[in-house]
Amino acid sequence: MRFISLVIALTVFGPAVACDTNDIEIQQSSWRVDGEYTRVVGEFKNGCTEPTGAQLQLVFRRKSGEIVHVKDFWPASTNNVKAGALHAFGTMDRLAGLSFDQVDVKVIAVKRW
Repeated sequence: MRFISLVIALTVFGPAVACDTNDIEIQQSSWRVDGEYTRVVGEFKNGCTEPTGAQLQLVFRRKSGEIVHVKDFWPASTNNVKAGALHAFGTMDRLAGLSFDQVDVKVIAVKRW
């Protein structure tokens, strides 16, 4: 009888489907250089079924594809973004002297805080 109760409990209250980096979608991003500083802004959508935090990675590249700088950050800090919600992000870095032509933005981790 205990086994049947456990099976029923796991069926009803079973483990939640895990959220994955593929569930977070970058909706838009752009960047600009202002003097010695580079500002990257954008927006992502939490496609997970529960509130989740997302870690993003910015990869700064030259036309040749050479990577000149990488930055990882949690745009919502230690806060979860509501399921299905859009979240705007922005960051500014002093990259004086670095020459780059493109900034790629990707999701590298998810975490429920």
